[in-house]
Amino acid sequence: MAFFGGGFYGGPPSAGGGGGGDSSSIELPGICGFRLTLESGVPMSTSNQTAKTTLYFTPDPLSPFCGLISNYESSAWVVRKFGEVSLSLSGYTAAKPYDIFAYVSGETLTLESVVWTNGTTRATALATQDSRRVKNAAADRLYVGTIYTSAAGQCEFSLSGAAPKLYVSNAFNRRRAVVKVVDASSSWSYDVDAWRQAHGSADNQFSYVACDADCLIDVNVTATMETPGAGIFAAVGIGIDSTTVNSAAVNTREGLGVWQINGSPQAAYSGRRAAGVHTVAWLEKWISGGNVATFFGNGGGSDFQSGMLASVEC
Repeated sequence: MAFFGGGFYGGPPSAGGGGGGDSSSIELPGICGFRLTLESGVPMSTSNQTAKTTLYFTPDPLSPFCGLISNYESSAWVVRKFGEVSLSLSGYTAAKPYDIFAYVSGETLTLESVVWTNGTTRATALATQDSRRVKNAAADRLYVGTIYTSAAGQCEFSLSGAAPKLYVSNAFNRRRAVVKVVDASSSWSYDVDAWRQAHGSADNQFSYVACDADCLIDVNVTATMETPGAGIFAAVGIGIDSTTVNSAAVNTREGLGVWQINGSPQAAYSGRRAAGVHTVAWLEKWISGGNVATFFGNGGGSDFQSGMLASVEC
């Protein structure tokens, strides 16, 4: 039997029965109708949230359990209804993931965190209770997600600009964030037969934190280039945690054995990575020939724009 907001919550009606059915026979382990966010009252931000010092746990109206959360207490899952709560990031170490847990203290929904050893290694493994992830040795603390600090006491969730950072990952009610990386330069040249970050710039990437290995990312790169002579080819790629190794599932090269060819090489990647922080880089490569390949950002105009577009489950 589950309690919330002044009454017992027994879940949806039982099959074949009218009314609410027998509430004492319905189990609701580890439900959560909230999302972690850096923007108060906004479960999924669509604008850049930078240098944020407070983490919010806000009800998600798209969840069938909006505002409800169940915690394991005294050998039973207890469901309660709450509004938004927050957690100050003051004192948090820069460049570290933190697991976030929700529990009830008295009748107050409360958040706490556990820092990782580094960007890819949890200092304390998660435990499970009735197949739900909880804090190790504290089953009443429900695991709700992971954040990564962009600076001391700060977190970021940005979708565009220079090297966007999606540093909030939810264990419940995941959505797809669309992130855009573009180079506003008119053009640049490259003449080395090796993969590098586009334009040699660390701005041409995005990074994200994954709370587990089930966070799917889809990435596409499209560029515009020009070859000034016969037999010159160039390609684009996608670097996962690398600026020198192409991890794209498919990619194309452009260039022909004639003079002055314009082309649009492309690359695509879809996959899941281990829990932790990851960087996804837009790559480029000159392949052969005696002259340089010219890549274009926007060509000094507004008719086209090279860049990387991705969706990230968070």
